[in-house]
Amino acid sequence: MKKVLILLILLLMPSVVSAASFNIKASSTNVKPGESVTFTFSSDTSFASSKLDIKYDASKWEFVSYKALKGSEVTNALSGNILSSLSVTTGSIDGDFFQIVLKSKSDSVSGSSSISITTDDCWGEDLNEVSISGASKNITFYIPSSDAYLKSLSIEGCSINFSKDKYEYDCGNMEKNQVSITAVASDSKAKIIGNGNINLNYKQNTLKVVVTAEDGSSKTYTIKINRPDNRSNNNNLKSL
Repeated sequence: MKKVLILLILLLMPSVVSAASFNIKASSTNVKPGESVTFTFSSDTSFASSKLDIKYDASKWEFVSYKALKGSEVTNALSGNILSSLSVTTGSIDGDFFQIVLKSKSDSVSGSSSISITTDDCWGEDLNEVSISGASKNITFYIPSSDAYLKSLSIEGCSINFSKDKYEYDCGNMEKNQVSITAVASDSKAKIIGNGNINLNYKQNTLKVVVTAEDGSSKTYTIKINRPDNRSNNNNLKSL
């Protein structure tokens, strides 16, 4: 009796069918002005041909190029901010089938924008209509940091009164052939050169620690160290 009940329950349970959909991958989802992004479109079900609409905000993006993938063929041209009625023939494949490259405009400010793909005309190799839901991808725009300040600066064997707005430091005399400089940027995205173990020449040394911000602007902190030249200049013979 228990076996019959279990069988009946299984027979009455509805089968679950996964809905087919498009997907969009982006080479970057956090984009600064002037940066190009490659969008790759894929389908999780096979189709042989389709007419697609790919839309984006033309006030924030410049169209660069597009290309078909996996042997698919694409026809029709760009119309404003829409790749409209794009005819795609894929030869019944799924996965990645199309790419578009957009470049964020140089005057793009912080915010977001999306790119979408839809179709209302999609067919399989058997000439039956295939239903695939659309997709969209959201991209965040950001303004690169201009912070090129140091957060801290320390010099081995030299006591300084550091301030991020003070760009010159004088350590006076140091009787050593090398000095260790430790510099930490105020912004973690900034890059620093000129720190670490630095060799000292005899007499005056002018060392520069350069901080380059994410947007390319830079600030230079200068350190002066004098290494006394105590080497003997006696080049006389003691005997001959």
